[in-house]
Amino acid sequence: MAGPILHELAFRLHAQRSSAFDRAFGGAGQRIAEMQQQLQGLNRAQRDISSYQRQQQAVDRTRQRLEGLQRQHDLLQREISETTGNTAGLERQSLRLQERINSTSDALNRQQQRLQQTSEALRQAGVNTDNLTAESIRLAEEMRDVQRAQERAAQGAGAIGSAFDAAGQAIGGGWGLYSLAKYLWRLSGLSKFGW
Repeated sequence: MAGPILHELAFRLHAQRSSAFDRAFGGAGQRIAEMQQQLQGLNRAQRDISSYQRQQQAVDRTRQRLEGLQRQHDLLQREISETTGNTAGLERQSLRLQERINSTSDALNRQQQRLQQTSEALRQAGVNTDNLTAESIRLAEEMRDVQRAQERAAQGAGAIGSAFDAAGQAIGGGWGLYSLAKYLWRLSGLSKFGW
């Protein structure tokens, strides 16, 4: 008669251990997944900052190129107005220069639009584009904090797993389970009835 009771007791202990284990690891796994998503968002913001800085440098270079072309055009126009005689060659040069100015101006407008879009994306992510150096440092610190929290969560999950394994080995060992069952059986008062 004790055999079926021991098996039922072992079954119940195993079920309780398994459900507690699932709850503990389910919560830890969910927290780790949330931290992973947060880390991905921070990485994305860091990439957007780098992209913004590259785009800003490109806009500055294009703006400088445009200013140089406009200075050349102004000088050429002054030369044309001061020249007495045939200016056909200078006029052709002026037209080519004006085409380069128009092309560079269009490129600058496209670059500024992309820069504005990136700036807006950064603002929506909570990044202040007025001080990108400080924002990069802040994001790097947040990323380190999230990584440390992930490591702590993983260590905690490992500790829980080790504790459940140790409990399972203690309960699962034949005599350990028998001793536990016998103790619980005595506590239940069934021994009074001859069971």
